[in-house]
Formats: sequence, C-alpha cells, structure tokens
Amino acid sequence: MSMGKKYKQLGIEERERIIIIKTEGNSLRDIGKALGRSHATIVRELKRNAAPVNKGYYLPHKADERAKVRKRESGERERLKKPAIRN
Repeated sequence: MSMGKKYKQLGIEERERIIIIKTEGNSLRDIGKALGRSHATIVRELKRNAAPVNKGYYLPHKADERAKVRKRESGERERLKKPAIRN
C-alpha cells in the first residue's frame, strides 16, 4: 500500500530562485526541474502570488506574505454565510 505523494509548500528561498531562474529566460518547465518541482507548481505559484494589480509582476517576498496570509486565514471562513441559514 502506497502512502501517496507528500507535498511541501514553497518557501521564500524557492520563491527567490523562481524569479532568478525566470529572469534568466528559462521556461517554467526548466524552473520546475531546477527546483525539483512540477512545472504546474510553478505555474500555480506565479498565478496565485503575482502582484494583484500588475499581473505577471512577481516579487518573492510579497508572494511569500500572500501565501502565508492565505494559509492562516484558510480555516477562518464561516461555512454558512447567511444568518437565516445558520439558524
């Protein structure tokens, strides 16, 4: 019986490497190989954590902050939003 894959979130060091490798003109697949990650992980990272105003502009330290806030707030949402339904 297989335990399945274990996924580890990107850290600030990996986020900094992403932008360095991307700036050198490498493809997203090349970045994934360099980090030992799937290229899909890199695509998701750049899409989710790029600057909200200027899409495609990626700052690693801001991306790390956004990811941490999203993780921290992930369990805080009310399940039933309307008071009538909650009652």
